[in-house]
Amino acid sequence: AVGGDNTVIISISNSENLDITVNWMIHMALVGALSRSVLLCMDQPLLTLMKEVGMRAFDARDPRNDHSDPQHDKLGTPIKASSAEVLRVQQGLLNNNFDVIVTDIDCVWLTNVADEWLKSTPRAHWTARNGGQHDQGELEWGGHIYSGLVYGRTSGKTIRGTGDVYKQVLAFKPPQEAFNWVLAYAKGAFIAANGTRGDELKIGSVSQRKMEKDKEKGGKVQKGIGPDDLVVRLLPSKQFPLLGTMETEEGWERVKEGSVIFHKMGGTPAEKVQAMKKAGVWLLKDGWKDE
Repeated sequence: AVGGDNTVIISISNSENLDITVNWMIHMALVGALSRSVLLCMDQPLLTLMKEVGMRAFDARDPRNDHSDPQHDKLGTPIKASSAEVLRVQQGLLNNNFDVIVTDIDCVWLTNVADEWLKSTPRAHWTARNGGQHDQGELEWGGHIYSGLVYGRTSGKTIRGTGDVYKQVLAFKPPQEAFNWVLAYAKGAFIAANGTRGDELKIGSVSQRKMEKDKEKGGKVQKGIGPDDLVVRLLPSKQFPLLGTMETEEGWERVKEGSVIFHKMGGTPAEKVQAMKKAGVWLLKDGWKDE
């Protein structure tokens, strides 16, 4: 097993994000999570370098593509192809009795969230951040799971669910939309409201508007978890804030107390680096590549 237990942490990156990748590796080492981590590499130069420095790294390029022209890969964009490969690896690990954490390479862990947060609800099949309300068209799924930090506990439900997400990505759904689509149609889906324990709602959908509709029809919101239900736990937003693309450093100042991660959404790699520097979570010196 990786790191002495059955939990494997997966992230994915490419050469363009080398400095962000190294910064992530340092943080993971500082919080004691690097020994459990596996890096999936989207290009050969990064894969070669990571193996040279002793990082557990694997090729994330889809084997059905020849990679000679990444803009015309059979799975569409390189991002979709690599996301499909992450899901394939994730399902394989789950199927071999490993729990799996998938985390974005620009999601900086300020503490070991694997042990202290993600694994603290044994009955949850998936644990993830709440991305807020998101319109999924005809779906009643009002909540939106953000897939940039997801913990899946090995079980038949997570194995099948990951396989369903993989199929949706192969059908050209964006990875995050695919994940939420599968959860929206999962039979007996549960959500731990606001990341608190013992507050699960059996509503088939976490949509607040659906709850209101059910009440208007005289229906009851059922509470409690049944043995056949899928359980998804939401992490508390205070400890796991989502910093939007327009967030300033003042935005981080408002939420950093109590936060256990730093994760700025969107932007170019250079903008992400600048945000990390302002937040005080950038650990690389200027010119580190020359040393």
